[in-house]
Amino acid sequence: VERLPYPTWAISRKQKVVALVNALIETKRVGLNLSDSYQTQLNEMFSI
Repeated sequence: VERLPYPTWAISRKQKVVALVNALIETKRVGLNLSDSYQTQLNEMFSI
């Protein structure tokens, strides 16, 4: 198991974010369009 300098909750949260980003990239790669409001929410969420 990889030891990372984050508390456990941060690791699980980071993994969720990475999974969400990967799903978003995969969705775009497949050619599906997200609704503007959903994409805006994602942009706001990741522009921290």
